[in-house]
Amino acid sequence: MATLEREQACEQATHLAGTVREYMTLLEQAPPLRAQGLTGDFRVLADFNGTVLAGHQTKFGIHFVTWDRDFRWTGLNYGHYFQDNYLAAKQDFAIRSGLVPQYQVFNQEQLTEIFRCCADTLNTNLNLSPKQEACIRGIQDQIENGIPDVVDRIKEQEQQLAQPYIPQQTM
Repeated sequence: MATLEREQACEQATHLAGTVREYMTLLEQAPPLRAQGLTGDFRVLADFNGTVLAGHQTKFGIHFVTWDRDFRWTGLNYGHYFQDNYLAAKQDFAIRSGLVPQYQVFNQEQLTEIFRCCADTLNTNLNLSPKQEACIRGIQDQIENGIPDVVDRIKEQEQQLAQPYIPQQTM
C-alpha cells in the first residue's frame, strides 16, 4: 500500500510541477496588462472576447485574476481573484470568455459526487464489461487529477452523515 501511495504522490508532484512550469513560462513571456486604475505588474496570460486572465508575482507566489474589459477597453471590471489557484483561474477564464459553455463544466462538489458514484458502481456486483470498468476507472483518474483530495472529501462527507441529528431547540 505504501508503494501505491508513493506512486500517487509522485504523480501529483509531477502534475503540479508541469502546471507551475506552464504558468511560469507564460508569465515570463506575457506582456504587461495596461488598464486605468490598475497598479502592480499584472501580466496578460490570455485575452479573448473581452475577458482577461492575468498573473501577478507577489512575495507569496503568483496570484491569478480574471477580469472583463470595460466597453471602451480602457478599464477592467468584475475581477475574480484566485490567489495561487491557476487551474481554477484558467477554468473561470474559459467560461467567462465563452470558450467553454458553463453547462459543460462540473464544479468540485459535482465531481466529488461523480467520483463517489463511480466507486459505488465498481464496488457492486453489476457484471460490468472490462471496457465499462476501464471507462469508470478512467473517469475516477481524471477527477483525481483535478481534485487530488477527492477521497478525503468523500470520507469527510461520510463522517458528517454518520453523526446523529440533534434538533436544536428554539424559544
